Amino acid sequence: MIVWALDPFLGDDISHEAINIRAANLVALLARTGLKDERIQTITVLSPEQLNWPQAFHGEWETRFREVVFARIKDFLVSPHHRLGELADRIEEPLLISQGLPSVRQSAADLLKVAENEEARLIVATTIARPRTSRWVLGSFCEALIAGSKIPLMILNPEAQIPDDIGRVRLATDLRDDDEDSKRELETAAGWAKSFSSVLSLEHRLLVPIAPMLEPGLTPAPLPLTDIQAYYEADRVQKHRVADEWCRAMTRDEGVQCEAKFISGVGSLTESLVASMAPDGASIAAISKGHPAREMIRHARVPVLVLPRT
Repeated sequence: MIVWALDPFLGDDISHEAINIRAANLVALLARTGLKDERIQTITVLSPEQLNWPQAFHGEWETRFREVVFARIKDFLVSPHHRLGELADRIEEPLLISQGLPSVRQSAADLLKVAENEEARLIVATTIARPRTSRWVLGSFCEALIAGSKIPLMILNPEAQIPDDIGRVRLATDLRDDDEDSKRELETAAGWAKSFSSVLSLEHRLLVPIAPMLEPGLTPAPLPLTDIQAYYEADRVQKHRVADEWCRAMTRDEGVQCEAKFISGVGSLTESLVASMAPDGASIAAISKGHPAREMIRHARVPVLVLPRT
């Protein structure tokens, strides 16, 4: 099953209809390609903050609000402005979950519980990418989903472009052959690439000699300053070797065409990855959850597949 976390009230600063139409087209693309046998379930969490309601949300007000939201979602799902109409026979009745008190974390947990019970293969969600201050005050439903989900998520931000096809899954990876999590993420991404009949592209940001401390989590080179260039050259050679080994293994074991792309330049890790993964009409990004994933979902110009760590 494809679970779509559909929010009919995305905010006043952007057109919620426009981003939901693009999300609907993304769901339709997924359902026509790699998830051909999956049904589609929209889930909307009703919470007091959607009405700026200052107290517990229950009784007559909840009943009336549910009726309005349900009708709004039903109308949207049959809209001629997106491609989901072609898949009407695979769309379940909208599911509404009432959250009595305002809590982004609890709302996300309630949706994830339903998705897990339905054995969903993928959760699709949108983010409006609030500025940092409002995210701190209001919280982020999307980030709460990522933090708590054991199910892969496909995240769409307002700047991301929907590809015409999914011909390439672009995995942001650290290419650490001594890390079991990295290898599991590789296998998971390869599985998705196989389901879409697409190319798996391993995308790695090479260390930059002039700005070593800009790399998150990087331990300074354990070498004298005069040997720093040799250290980075050794790292480059090692990463190329690992990428070649991983690609050969994925082609041999999973039957997936695989290639590697190395990114260089100054700036943060996430900025480099976002710049590298420019829209090309046939790509999605993939990344494991963690700090780079949080930034990637807010700034990437392609949909981002977030892989859970097991």
